[in-house]
Amino acid sequence: MDAFKHNIGNLRVIVATSALSMGVNFPDVVYVVHAGPPRALVDHIQEAGRAGRNGNKAHDITIYHGQQLAQCEMRVKEFVKSNECLRVKMYGEFYSATKPLEPLHDCCSNCASNCSCELPNCHDELPFSKPCGHISDKQHSMKRVISAESRQVFREALVDLKGQFDKGQLSVFDSVSTHGFSESLIDSLALNCEYLFTLTGLMDDFPLYSVTHGIAILEVLDELFEDIPGVEELLEILKYFEESTFDIPSFDLFSFTDQSDPESDIDSS
Repeated sequence: MDAFKHNIGNLRVIVATSALSMGVNFPDVVYVVHAGPPRALVDHIQEAGRAGRNGNKAHDITIYHGQQLAQCEMRVKEFVKSNECLRVKMYGEFYSATKPLEPLHDCCSNCASNCSCELPNCHDELPFSKPCGHISDKQHSMKRVISAESRQVFREALVDLKGQFDKGQLSVFDSVSTHGFSESLIDSLALNCEYLFTLTGLMDDFPLYSVTHGIAILEVLDELFEDIPGVEELLEILKYFEESTFDIPSFDLFSFTDQSDPESDIDSS
């Protein structure tokens, strides 16, 4: 609790009931994900209010299927199914002067889809709006040639890496719930392995829970293809921070891995 409250240590995700944060302030929460809609709209507002207490932008996401709405009040059903401004739908009955935020892409998912302000970040994808799959539709400065055999070898190496993460993990569910290195993540990494070269790319395009995981994946890629820029220096930095009491400064690592030549075109088998 102290690690989460004071933003120290490696704790990034908490699975909790609405009792969490009652009487205790967690200022740096960026995402609140509702695993099913609350029964009452006021409960939803209370749970969503756990995010963004530091004044920064935060996201409130509700994941549900239709049967879960059976026990919810009508206002909740109307809210989750609404095509109108979700901010107005949520707060309107409690404060009649509620209006959408401007610019609209900073308001809610419905408003973002209707925003036409043409600011640089107007059409950025919202978190969780696109499942992790093939990233070939993005522009890449580097690409390696991958055979079916090489792709399979890479996948098997990731399965071995997952086995290392599994060791010593205790959970009431399964080991993946403690480290997030799932079979679906492995499948997606293997599917896109021709485009994987930098830590920034891995952390931006895949649901990795840890910078340490990203560096481990780059190490595997370098062992197989010997084409990862700066991987030895990254491993030295990781070793240093593992031996110290400080957290890994991801922003330093990101800037360090962006030194590759954008004009290069690497081919390997």
